Amino acid sequence: MGVNLEKEVDVRYAEPKQREKANQMRIEKKRWYENNRELCLRRASNNYQDNRANKLEYQKEYTKKNKDKISKYKKIYHKNNKIKCANARRRRRAHKAKVQEKYDSIDGQITKMVFKNKCFKCNSNVRLAIDHHKPLSKGFALNIKNAAVLCGSCNSRKGTKMPDDFYSITELLEINILFKIAYSIKKEIYNDQIGFAKK
Repeated sequence: MGVNLEKEVDVRYAEPKQREKANQMRIEKKRWYENNRELCLRRASNNYQDNRANKLEYQKEYTKKNKDKISKYKKIYHKNNKIKCANARRRRRAHKAKVQEKYDSIDGQITKMVFKNKCFKCNSNVRLAIDHHKPLSKGFALNIKNAAVLCGSCNSRKGTKMPDDFYSITELLEINILFKIAYSIKKEIYNDQIGFAKK
């Protein structure tokens, strides 16, 4: 099927007949892609391999010419997507440490809720961060049973220390109870999702 891309209509401003025709074309394109997915992927891969050097060169030139524009865009994006960016940084650090982490934004919300949105060590509610209870540098992945809420200064003081070296015995007992509560909440949410999916 040959679709003329030049004559494709901006659906937002089209007349009803044009809008219907554009929607029909979109459906046909999607159907054609689904039937010829392997061919499309192979073509895209070949195109990338054939033009890789040119694309990389273009990317470098574009980056040089538009440093301010890119910087401004990144600042706005980071400001509007703080949680997404924090999760990406966390995944990157875990990947560097060769540790597989499965800790998403729902886990983060559960952890913050269980720790009552305050630092476990000093009860501050300023500059809170989700910390690895057992440090990433020693191979411990962030998960619901290894995530604690600490403020910036307590997190810096803890650094890469093991929990035994940072917390008192009573704090360790209390934090382990909180981990169990967080895990049970996550398990309950997961079971609810599976039950909902089966219905």
